[in-house]
Amino acid sequence: MERRPGLPHHRRRPPRADAGVHPDEEHRRQHRSAHPERLGHLHDHVARSGGPTVFGTFDVLVLDCPDTRALARFYAELLGGEVVGSDDDWSEVVLPIEGHRPLVAFQHVDDYRAPEWPGQDVPQQMHIDVKVDDLDTAEAAVLAIGATATGSGTDTFRVFLDPAGHPFCLIHPND
Repeated sequence: MERRPGLPHHRRRPPRADAGVHPDEEHRRQHRSAHPERLGHLHDHVARSGGPTVFGTFDVLVLDCPDTRALARFYAELLGGEVVGSDDDWSEVVLPIEGHRPLVAFQHVDDYRAPEWPGQDVPQQMHIDVKVDDLDTAEAAVLAIGATATGSGTDTFRVFLDPAGHPFCLIHPND
């Protein structure tokens, strides 16, 4: 399938019926946008409507990067997935969940600039939370596969950078 440079790659996939919700409000509060006025409007809408309106299902998370294969290997190792369909421009990781959705995909970007965290000169724009049973054990494991520790976190979560500089958090099961 041909893609134009700089544009996301999209494929039709069957919808996933078992989408979940993050269980802990405190963790979400720590990671929310710097625009709380937008969040209030969203919460008011959800409360008035009796629930959120679903427009689609979460199918693929795409990360820009300089090396699609290397980042796919990193996330396959981190999340227990399998690299499939890998080339210089696009790689995908199938996760070990029923239906294999969402996928995590990696899109090559020329002149890629890693996010600066915690600075905002090049904002992070998004990050992944990875739930683990033991923070110390998981930290050793992610460092061994190429993550960089940022030194940020609490008793319930720790922040790392993937090999392309994207922040991600290891979170405790109770977070």
